Amino acid sequence: MSCQNATPGLNKGSPPRPEIPERTSHGATAKEDASTALLDNQLTLGDFVHIQRAFEPSEPSQTICMSREEFVQRMTEIVGWGTKEEYGELFDKVDVAQEGFINWDKLTSFLLLTLYEKDEQAKATVVPQWRDLEFLPVKHKDTIQRVIFLKSSSRYLTISKEGSVGIWGENLKLQKTLPITSDATKLKHLWVTSMVSLENVNKIAVAFTSKEICFYDLLSKEEFACQYKLQGLKGTPICMDYWYNPLDANESILSFGDITGKVQVIAFTTALISLFEHPAGACEDEDATVSISWAELRPGHHKCCYTLGHKLHHGDWVRQVTYNASLDAIISSTTSNTNTVVLAWREKSKKHLKMTSFNIAQGIHAFDYHSQLNLIGIHFLISKLIFTSLLKVWDLNGCCHHILNVGQEGAVDISHILVLKKTILVTGWDRSITVFRPQNFNQFFIQPEEWKGGIQHHDDILCAAFLPPQTLVTGSYDGEIVLWNSSTENAHYVLHPDYQRLLKSKSNAGPQKLLGAGRSPSTHPTYDQATLGACSFEMDTECNHAVMRLCFLEARKNITGTGGANLVSCGGSGYVRFWDTFKKQLLAEFLAHSGVGSIIMSTDKSNRYLATGDLEGWLKIWNIEEYCLNSSKNKLTQAPTLIRSFRPHEDWISSLEMCEPGGRLLILSASADCSVCVTDVCGVPVQIFGQEKHWQLENCFSVPKRDTNLMGNKTQEKSIKGIPLFSKEESCLDPSKHSLLDKKTYSVRPSEVINLGVKYMERNVYKKKSHDLYNGGIIRKSFSSFRSLSIGTLKKLPEVNKPAFLLDPEKYFREGPEEQCRQIPEFPSLSE
Repeated sequence: MSCQNATPGLNKGSPPRPEIPERTSHGATAKEDASTALLDNQLTLGDFVHIQRAFEPSEPSQTICMSREEFVQRMTEIVGWGTKEEYGELFDKVDVAQEGFINWDKLTSFLLLTLYEKDEQAKATVVPQWRDLEFLPVKHKDTIQRVIFLKSSSRYLTISKEGSVGIWGENLKLQKTLPITSDATKLKHLWVTSMVSLENVNKIAVAFTSKEICFYDLLSKEEFACQYKLQGLKGTPICMDYWYNPLDANESILSFGDITGKVQVIAFTTALISLFEHPAGACEDEDATVSISWAELRPGHHKCCYTLGHKLHHGDWVRQVTYNASLDAIISSTTSNTNTVVLAWREKSKKHLKMTSFNIAQGIHAFDYHSQLNLIGIHFLISKLIFTSLLKVWDLNGCCHHILNVGQEGAVDISHILVLKKTILVTGWDRSITVFRPQNFNQFFIQPEEWKGGIQHHDDILCAAFLPPQTLVTGSYDGEIVLWNSSTENAHYVLHPDYQRLLKSKSNAGPQKLLGAGRSPSTHPTYDQATLGACSFEMDTECNHAVMRLCFLEARKNITGTGGANLVSCGGSGYVRFWDTFKKQLLAEFLAHSGVGSIIMSTDKSNRYLATGDLEGWLKIWNIEEYCLNSSKNKLTQAPTLIRSFRPHEDWISSLEMCEPGGRLLILSASADCSVCVTDVCGVPVQIFGQEKHWQLENCFSVPKRDTNLMGNKTQEKSIKGIPLFSKEESCLDPSKHSLLDKKTYSVRPSEVINLGVKYMERNVYKKKSHDLYNGGIIRKSFSSFRSLSIGTLKKLPEVNKPAFLLDPEKYFREGPEEQCRQIPEFPSLSE
């Protein structure tokens, strides 16, 4: 592209701004606000047409470029209004790279980005700007079980476990607190579990641990008079929901779930007249409580209501239940991994419910249904990653240049982004590779293109790695590693701990049918039958071989001739594996971290060291300089030399990197405990990012020296493995004691603001965490400060004689004459 300078005649004048008499939202005219508004926000379509003509070259092969001075003087002449200072500021905004010139493409790219940001800001203003949280004073003595709003009286009701009800005004001022029942002694023996508002009949229903549901009338003379008491339930109800027909308030549904896994429904047909029928011989007093037996209610003795139910949750506590009118179905959920969400509905002329269920491995705590989108949103027990469907490309000035849409309508689990010379690859939520190509980067919003090699994995792709000039590998949940040619985008081989197989190119293969993304069975990739042999295609349902990280050992240049490992993988069950991608062979595997599920890893540029991190915050450093340098027929299971094993974090290590600033090999680790730590290979104390003062790297970390004894000492691994080099306090809780602090003064925020890791650890001393392990189980881990205490059988104490003041209290505590009493000095007041 040739660049031609624009040398037009320059107009020294600066015409005034155009008159814009329209009123603004604040009452002032646009003319009054024009002096403070940005120039690029005031340019009209006609102005842009004039500016475009100024950049039009005389020949199509040329591009008009303007320097800052040329742009400022030419724009004041062509546009006809605005000052030179304003056009100079516009030039500086466009010329982010400070190249000294701009063209029409740069100017339009900046203006389009500005318009997009303005649109995003306008959308953000639609979202309510919530104020800071305000804590309201309450008189509840136990957990608040439910908060409801009464539309009829514009009041809020809160109810706590011990049975007290708080009545709040619309201004959230507490008006009064009342017990839910007058039987004060009974409240000591039961708890309130849930409460719902029966808005159409001005009542509330309260569930108790006594397996009762009481209905209280809000319009009675006595506050919260109990009108009905439903007794004899088979299980304690712990969640309830109420719905009524807005077109016919007589029709309403009360649904509740209990601790035995049952979901019950009471459908009222004459709610405005009476919820239940009065039993024969019941007291005629209107204020008297009518007791209803569940055993009588179920057979249909009450004409004004009928009941339905199911037991599909099989003994698991029902955490939430609701009736959805648009589906005409009852939705319920539990924290179990089987029949987690159940939809139950009643077909016409049928007496029983028809049901369908969904299994969710983590179980769920809550859900909600969107009737227009026909979607159920669920709240998981464990959240592993941040979910999104967009990627953004930024420069170091904080400017977003492109937004990449991965092509999914909803949020997806992005686990890896690999930037190559000609493509950007994104993986994590699908069995296919999502690819973005550079020819589309002349647009702001970029859509993905089809990966030419198609789908070759049976499960979701989690990671990828690249070895120049054209070797690409991808790893998936089921443990398969697929080798690709990045130029042709064709796969040619599959590696797995239990088998290897050759793949045919996509052009030679028959059509493949895609059954869907995620971990679903699909049509298998084409393969060579002779190579495959008796290979089994059973899915690795427990994800013991899940590939979380892949890393090429690029420093090993002579592998092609001598053989040896040039690829490392790690992931499920804590294993690390070394592969020879040229001979398509698994050379070694060893258990790096036992019993902690999946792990991640990183290596230095010279491939001398390998760092691995696990879900419990442990970090191990291995010497792999001489490991698997030669090929062998037998798989090696002995681990390389373990140099360090320590625990710099209190939660799972999410990222590992190794770098060498100034020749010093450093290991950086980030964790879910909100901390970033740095250490070295040799064993210096761990430094935590965010300390109040800065440390000097040249003093903290020294250049590691080669230790020839590391490889020869076979007993070193046994002595170090699983034993931290530092105590818990040394490694993370008090890093300032081990920092070689710089005496210079720096302008930094105080440690209580930026050292999030220490705050996290203090907050989670007694917290129990759960990790989703790839061996199929969920193990509860307690990081309590008492974990190092030894708990044994208590020793028998010798017989203790009563002290003298207990044997003869009169002698020590009898009152003496007043005149003999010593004057007790008066304590000073707190104010002193």
